[in-house]
Amino acid sequence: MAAPTVRPQSTSLNMSAKDIDGLVPNAFKKFKSLQTIDLSANNLLEVISDVFDDLSASLRQLNLSFNRIERISSSAFDGLTNLESLDLSDNNLFTFDANIFSRSNLLHLNFLDLSNNKLIFLDPSTFRKLKQLAILNLNVNNLNTIGADAFRDLAALQSLSIESNQLDQLKPNMFVGLENLKSLDLNENFIMSIQNDTFNGLKNLRMLDLSDNRLGDSLDPITFANLTNLVELYLENNSMHMVPENLFANLKNLSTLDLSHNFLKSINPKWFTNLTNLKSLDLSGNPFNKLIDNQFGNSRLIELLYLNGTNLSSIDKKAFRNLVNLNYLDLSSNEIKDLNDLFDNLTNLSFLSLESNKIDTLAKDLFDDLIDLE
Repeated sequence: MAAPTVRPQSTSLNMSAKDIDGLVPNAFKKFKSLQTIDLSANNLLEVISDVFDDLSASLRQLNLSFNRIERISSSAFDGLTNLESLDLSDNNLFTFDANIFSRSNLLHLNFLDLSNNKLIFLDPSTFRKLKQLAILNLNVNNLNTIGADAFRDLAALQSLSIESNQLDQLKPNMFVGLENLKSLDLNENFIMSIQNDTFNGLKNLRMLDLSDNRLGDSLDPITFANLTNLVELYLENNSMHMVPENLFANLKNLSTLDLSHNFLKSINPKWFTNLTNLKSLDLSGNPFNKLIDNQFGNSRLIELLYLNGTNLSSIDKKAFRNLVNLNYLDLSSNEIKDLNDLFDNLTNLSFLSLESNKIDTLAKDLFDDLIDLE
């Protein structure tokens, strides 16, 4: 590796896109003050031992993304006790020694990105010593199995992303120990079933994304029962034909719910009985046909409502009667012919889409109460 053209006292080194194809032991021995090293977008195939040995006290951020790394020595990161951020995304890692992180004394690591690799399995001991890890990104790999207790010791973890992998089921107590987890992204997998105790211990979870999976009608009424602090729930595109009546009963803090692009033929007002803090509801792309009187029950705080592409042809004139805070309503791409007194109580509405319907005539005073409509 060519010697970096930086002063020995420099704290930052950018060697991105320099066509580097190898690193030698003690490569940075003249630069013992380095806190940040960017080696992204090179041609590295492996990370060997002793490369970063001289930076044990100083190095805080290490970026090795967008290389071709296939192998990492189990001692590659030994001694980097002050390392806070490690980016290994966009490489060719199929697997790695479970000891890479467990023996390295990465006592302060809080960000780890392993996304866009080719990982197929995670050993349960892989992350066991990363006690300060707050963000873990495993997106876009080939993970079909995650070892039991793989996350158990990550008590500080706040964000876990496993998007676009090949998981087909979520095991019992899979996330036990993640008591501070706030965001869990599992979208674009092949998940067909979720055990009732899968989400045990996630008492502080705020966001759960299960969209673009294969859940079908597998959800039990108590699947989400323990997620009492959940604020956002995404179930889009899961081939769901029905939703258990009490599925959301314990989600009293839920603000955003996405059930779009499923096969739901009707909306059960009882879904919303306890969703008194709901502000955004996406039901687009479902074949509902009609809305009944007081369709959305107790969800009086809804501000954003997406009903586009739902084959709606019949809407009771009191369907929206409790939605006094509604400011965005999308009814586009439906079969609606008559709008008769639909919007009487929607005085806060500022956006209304009715395009691609079958409306012949509009009453003169239809929008008179919509003083904020743009």
